[in-house]
Amino acid sequence: MPDLNNPNTKDWTAVAAKDKTKEKNEKIMTEEMPEITQLSSAECEAKLDASEKKAEEYMNKYMRLLADMENAQRRAERDIDNARNYAIEKFALETLNVADNLERTLDVGVEGNELVQKIYIGVELTMKSLLETLQKFGVEQINPIGEIFNHDLHSAVTVREDKTVKPNTVVQVLQKGYLLKKRLLRPAMVIVSK
Repeated sequence: MPDLNNPNTKDWTAVAAKDKTKEKNEKIMTEEMPEITQLSSAECEAKLDASEKKAEEYMNKYMRLLADMENAQRRAERDIDNARNYAIEKFALETLNVADNLERTLDVGVEGNELVQKIYIGVELTMKSLLETLQKFGVEQINPIGEIFNHDLHSAVTVREDKTVKPNTVVQVLQKGYLLKKRLLRPAMVIVSK
C-alpha cells in the first residue's frame, strides 16, 4: 500500500484513472460533438432559441393533452352519474302504464254494492303504493290542472274556450306527466284554455 504522506510515492492507479477520464472527455468534445466546439456565439444562441421553441411546442402539446384527458375524465364521470341516476328510466316508463290504468279505474267511481266499494278501496291503495314506490326512486307526478301551460312539461292536445280562467291555462289533464329526478320522463297531456 502506498504511503500517502510521503510525497515521493503516488497512487498510480488514481493518476491513471484521472488521465483516462480526461482523455475520454476530450475525445467526446472533439470527436463525438464537434459541432458544439466549433460553433460561434451567434450559432449557439440560434440553436438555443430553436431548442426553446421546440420545448415550448412540446409543452403546448402536453398541456392540450392534459386538458383533453381532464375533459374525458369529467365526461366519463358525468356519464356514470347519468347512468346511475337514470338507470330505471325504461322501467319507470313501462310502470307509468300501470299507473294510468289504475287511475282510469279510479275515475269510474264507487257506485255499487259493498264488494265494488272494497275493490275500489283496494285499487286506490294500490295506486297510492305505486306512486310512493315511484317517488322513492325519484319519479314525481305532474298534475298541472289550473296551472299556466308550460311547453317543457306539458303537451297540449287541444284548446278549449273557457271564460272562467285566464288564457293559456290547463283546464283538463287527460294523462298525468312524470319527472325522473327533475328530468322529464313523460309530458302531461292537457287541454288548454283560449
